[in-house]
Amino acid sequence: LSALGIRLDAGRDLRRDDTRGDQQGVVVSRALAEALWPGAAAVGQRLRLHRPGQPASELEVVGVASDSRQSSLAGAIAPHVFLPLGQWSGRPTLVVHATSSIAEPLHRLLRERHADVALIDLQPLVEQRRRSLMDSRMSAELAAGLAALSLLLAAVGLFGLLSYGVARRSR
Repeated sequence: LSALGIRLDAGRDLRRDDTRGDQQGVVVSRALAEALWPGAAAVGQRLRLHRPGQPASELEVVGVASDSRQSSLAGAIAPHVFLPLGQWSGRPTLVVHATSSIAEPLHRLLRERHADVALIDLQPLVEQRRRSLMDSRMSAELAAGLAALSLLLAAVGLFGLLSYGVARRSR
């Protein structure tokens, strides 16, 4: 959570041992905690998670994270759950906080240690944000271009109207 800049409001962050035994830990967003347990502390509560093709698992809430956007920067913030890597069966996301570009060394290291794992979309968070805003930015640029074209057509029309009026008055 700290690598993504998501503040922890209550409890603790996920640890390696949150995937073992009956006490599997999970961190929930503030919106989910307020929706499931309004007015009560979410830390220590139990949560039943149903995933397609797997038996339901019961998890203990070990932390509450502040609300954040996960997939799109537009629209409402959806409630969500942060699971440790061992509990998630989908495509995992590795987040690394660094002060310089480490994409190439990290790619080489992961390729050496885990040759059978597919590395998809290895990029900085700044690039992720830029991509998520691309549709909105393109729409805004298209609207600005159409507005400029409309302004040009209006100016040409006014020029034509004024020149016609001047031409009718002069002999």
